[in-house]
Amino acid sequence: MSYLYQFVCPGCLTTYELFYPALVCKECGTILFFDYDLYKARRELHPNDWSMLKGVWTFKQLLPVSSTQTFLTLQEGNTPILALQKSSERLSVKQIYLKNEAQNPGGSSRDREMAVLFTYLQKTEYKTFMLESTGTSGISASMYSRLLNGTCEVIMPDNYPVQLRGECQLFGSNVTLTSWNESNRLKVKKNIQTQKKVFDISHEGMALRIEGAKTIFFELFVQFRKSFPQVLLIPCGEGVTLLGIWKAIVELQKLDWLHKTQIPKIWIVQSQHCPSLLKEDEETNSACEDTIAFDLYHKESPLHALIRRLMQDHGWSIVTIDDEDILNTWKQTAEDEGILLSPEGSICLAALTELIRSGREERNQSFLILNPSNGTRFIHTLGFIKRN
Repeated sequence: MSYLYQFVCPGCLTTYELFYPALVCKECGTILFFDYDLYKARRELHPNDWSMLKGVWTFKQLLPVSSTQTFLTLQEGNTPILALQKSSERLSVKQIYLKNEAQNPGGSSRDREMAVLFTYLQKTEYKTFMLESTGTSGISASMYSRLLNGTCEVIMPDNYPVQLRGECQLFGSNVTLTSWNESNRLKVKKNIQTQKKVFDISHEGMALRIEGAKTIFFELFVQFRKSFPQVLLIPCGEGVTLLGIWKAIVELQKLDWLHKTQIPKIWIVQSQHCPSLLKEDEETNSACEDTIAFDLYHKESPLHALIRRLMQDHGWSIVTIDDEDILNTWKQTAEDEGILLSPEGSICLAALTELIRSGREERNQSFLILNPSNGTRFIHTLGFIKRN
């Protein structure tokens, strides 16, 4: 059973029938959200229904799928929680936990998003998909488009690592490299769209990706049995993961499974080289430059306006970290914990170090950081760090 019943536009509150093809509001252009009959779910669901985690589809009742359709899956989700004991001792904090999304089949949390998106798109006629990717999303989209026997058109920055491009191509995707500005990307997209009927994952698919991303917090809810760490650090580029976590919290509250006092404090982590949420429009474009945390390189996103509003409503704060601190933390964690974080995971631990050092967070707390992807694919890009 699925409790899904409509789309709701958070901008103008227009509602749409299921399988409205664009997933973008035709009235105001806002990314649509899936809405669920949580009143009915509250009467019929119980947290014990999720007690045996079997990946993303554990939460199928609150995902945009029907009870009869086949899931496109590579067994994504059900990623482990690791205790970073030596890092906790080094910072003299109560405990640091790591949600290790690197153990998804494609090596990143993007697999959750794409599994839900492509499962949903089975009911449409689309066979060609397009995505603007600055990091791991292109790889995951390439994987799952093949499960649907489709083709993915991936648009990437022309100075990005060969490995990221190569992984997309191994799955049969067509990769177009371009100088990373809006006008160039728009030209490439228009050229692709004039040749084929294309589903734009970057824009039209945002609502579906958010649904997949929210399963991260659903899993945390089960794994910690509601006793969350006090502080959660989330890396934010495009904003899909952050909004997925926010949407999961809202839905759990409406189910009356999660009370306000149980919700962790959230810190949004961004690169100092691309602090897009701290800037507005033209300021962002001039302030943002390349960062080694590739998935955080988003000068603008259709989700940023909503995230800024939620920051005000929920008291979320931003901490920004320099690339050098990402590298140093990356190396330190590999030596301390035997874990090779992604740059986005490393930036979260570096951010925690900065928050403790500056006194913005107390040491007598437990913390959870998100490692969104597998660090091994970044070895050649980041280089080997020489010992002093």
